[in-house]
Amino acid sequence: MPVKSAKHPSEKILAVSQASGWLVLVFLLLVDRILWTLRTPENTEPINNVVMGTSGGNLSNLVHWGLVSSSTLPNPNGMPLVGLALGWTTYMFVFHALIGCLQCLLVYLVCREVAERKLPFFAILLPILTAVPSRGVSVEFVNSYFLTSLNLFVVWCLLFYLRTSIKWALSFVVAAAVFAPGLYIGGVANAVTYSLFTLFVFLWGPSRGSWKNWVGPGLLSILLVGFFIWNIWVPYFQEISIWEAIEVGRRNRYQTIGVSDNSELGNPLANALKSIVTFPRWIIYQWLPDYFPLFVPPHFAPYQPATWLPSVDGYIRIVYRTQAVLFLASLGICAGFAYLAKVKGFLPKLAASQGVRQKSLLVVWAFLITIYAVCPLLGGPKWGSMQRSDGAIQFLPFFLILLFGSAWAVPLPGKLSSYFQKITAALSAAYVILNVIAGAGLIDLYWKKREEVPYSKTFRLRFDSEGSNNTYNTRAIYDAHQKLQREEMEKKKAEGK
Repeated sequence: MPVKSAKHPSEKILAVSQASGWLVLVFLLLVDRILWTLRTPENTEPINNVVMGTSGGNLSNLVHWGLVSSSTLPNPNGMPLVGLALGWTTYMFVFHALIGCLQCLLVYLVCREVAERKLPFFAILLPILTAVPSRGVSVEFVNSYFLTSLNLFVVWCLLFYLRTSIKWALSFVVAAAVFAPGLYIGGVANAVTYSLFTLFVFLWGPSRGSWKNWVGPGLLSILLVGFFIWNIWVPYFQEISIWEAIEVGRRNRYQTIGVSDNSELGNPLANALKSIVTFPRWIIYQWLPDYFPLFVPPHFAPYQPATWLPSVDGYIRIVYRTQAVLFLASLGICAGFAYLAKVKGFLPKLAASQGVRQKSLLVVWAFLITIYAVCPLLGGPKWGSMQRSDGAIQFLPFFLILLFGSAWAVPLPGKLSSYFQKITAALSAAYVILNVIAGAGLIDLYWKKREEVPYSKTFRLRFDSEGSNNTYNTRAIYDAHQKLQREEMEKKKAEGK
């Protein structure tokens, strides 16, 4: 029998130090997400999402609707369904910390699929885990924010399938396409994007092999899709017809997008094309204007942020935009050399991919462009033109992957590639440090306000919640909102005349 060679002491020390480093990182992330749950009490929506799920006690008694978004548009019951699944946590702060840690795990899995070496891996991973918007939304059980985790899960499944050809991964993407609009009616754009990517990787991805290889994944897809249809969409359309849902969506389009009349909506196809063409602009500015308003809620007004917080926010913007410009410059240089090679026959020796899977980065890029184009094509907000940019925060992890991973993937001449990598690593470190400082300041703000928030973080999930269901889930309340909205629209028309 072959004898296994004993590990050198230095190898053991290295293994132990690496394991210790990961344990420290996991511990810090856990503490950080628990501290960030301090900002969630001002929003009653997470509590109602969970209460509506746990009040029935089982699937057969699950509510037919979710929250009435913006007091007018009824969302399906996907969020209460998740609340029912995770309701065993008993305490709200545990629930919020759990979903925050779940998102950290998904970020880790996606980064592992993108990066092959340690330096690019941490240059991508740490900015996502420390970015204030990512930390804030990760612990929020709010419809549009929870889509961030679903997006990460779907992209991980796609990348995993492309790397391993394991077909079971696509079953979960198919199910996610049915589940996304069940979480939030605006998730229709996510569902269409998931479906397009599933079709693309199925037709042009790894070899499909024999149809027998797809029997198991196909059955799993049918089971998962059937589960979501039976528990989300059948109850939903028992309460509201599909035509009524379309009419309500059309009537609420102005409010959802944030415009005042039809002239501001534009042509959906033109809006979609504009979202693609203006890519350099929205990759730099897409989430920044809502940076502090989102995380300093109105009822925190007595505790204004420390005077140094806006300055830190300004530095974060500078670092982000510098890296975005660096990314766009690398693309421009790469395109320039491609032109010289084609026209002049001149092409210097380019550095190959050095630790980042180019195919994975292209998938992330394509995912962003596709969903930014699909949303206005379906009549939704033009995220590329700053409409409802709070909803675009769900894509921040992918922007950071694209920006901080590109230096190790875009083919450039050797020395230039090395310079870009060093600058990117430095900007990544600066981005992490600045976000840690800004996060500490905001957590301190929430801590000062903790005694005055309307709900305690030890608030129990399981209690008699008939009132919550009746407040947010009855047809009478919904019809009253619709009547009020029609009256307001008629009043505005009369005033216009």
